Amino acid sequence: VMQSDLRLEQGVFFVVRHMDITFSAAALLDDLIEVKSLVVSFGNSSMKMRQIILREGLELAQILVQIVCVNEQRKATRIPLHIKSLLETHM
Repeated sequence: VMQSDLRLEQGVFFVVRHMDITFSAAALLDDLIEVKSLVVSFGNSSMKMRQIILREGLELAQILVQIVCVNEQRKATRIPLHIKSLLETHM
């Protein structure tokens, strides 16, 4: 789901509230990296995702990201049910 479409159609979008990053190896600016994302948990208006950054199979970093669904006034609001259902398939 595109953020711009979600904002236009439902008046909500996602923002990053907090990130914890653990680096385990360095990457260079020209490195081709892979990002794997997995939804870890849901609240009514937020979710936590784990992201693993890899370069040629070597883990470079793990990130725990807290994402919040907000309305146009940037106030936390419930994640639309159809979006939550789509994201639950990535748990």
